[in-house]
Amino acid sequence: MPLVVPRGSCPRRSFTEQIPQIPAGARLTARLRDTAGRRIRDAGSTVIQAVRDLHLSWPTVMEAFRTQARDVTEAPLPQVTVLGIDETRRGRPSWEQDAETGKWRLTRDRWHTGFVDTLGHGGPLGQVEGRTVADVLAWLATTSLDWRKGIGYVAIDMSAIYRAAIRIGLPHATVVVDHFHGVQLANKMLSMVRRRTTAETRGRRGRASDPEWKARRRLLRNSEDVTDDQFTTMWNTLLVERKIGQTLPAAWIAKENLRTLLALARTGANRHQVGHPCWKFLTGARTPTSPKSASSPPPSTACGPRSPRSSPPDTATPRAKGSTA
Repeated sequence: MPLVVPRGSCPRRSFTEQIPQIPAGARLTARLRDTAGRRIRDAGSTVIQAVRDLHLSWPTVMEAFRTQARDVTEAPLPQVTVLGIDETRRGRPSWEQDAETGKWRLTRDRWHTGFVDTLGHGGPLGQVEGRTVADVLAWLATTSLDWRKGIGYVAIDMSAIYRAAIRIGLPHATVVVDHFHGVQLANKMLSMVRRRTTAETRGRRGRASDPEWKARRRLLRNSEDVTDDQFTTMWNTLLVERKIGQTLPAAWIAKENLRTLLALARTGANRHQVGHPCWKFLTGARTPTSPKSASSPPPSTACGPRSPRSSPPDTATPRAKGSTA
């Protein structure tokens, strides 16, 4: 509240009472502003949700969040051993027409590239607009040379753009493909082989009456998630077909051999223990009866341990009806 000095030698004559929590002219305490900003920064709340919960205006909460975000964005980056790079879609693209040439140019990209501390506790490290080599190198250029030298591994998906950027910006780092994308590419290969084999054999697209079309989803499941009866039905039905019965089981075995190989990443296996499954996958994926393996993913990581019961067979040999794995 404003206070007035009726008499005395004070030249100001009036002043406003204030305390550290409530500066002069403020209608909110500093504690409430900090709470609003931290709710968005740390708790993952949206601005509108914080507005409703704290009964504040949208501009007030947004300004509080900007203040709290500066503590994170302006802080030095923690030392990172394993850097993760991935893309994320954010909003819609924005275009602008050049008044002189009449050509349209992109002013806001819908794709952003994020950088995270994959192994430590640093969390998100930065995000830039775009997903080109130049965008990745521009963000790396903002970091110090010592920080970049501390990075030993970079985890990415199977993006040639990110790989090229790493080779330029972090030539000493080892590129690692995460588990999910490796197995995902193997499943895409299996679906591609199924469609191609159906088209070559039947001269048309797959139909609901085709055995390979009926088993399309079961082929993509992990072998340990398929019961013995389900596996026997799928396997024996496919082997009745001629070319399809040779190609699809071989492609499925290649996919499961890859999963077996990748599962060793979590067991601490030595080079000898990894060598045989690696040889088994690479040679089996290139046998004459197996599908084309030009797009076969490289062995790098694991998607999870497998149960001994459901290990894939070495060759495309069906299990007898009523037998157990």
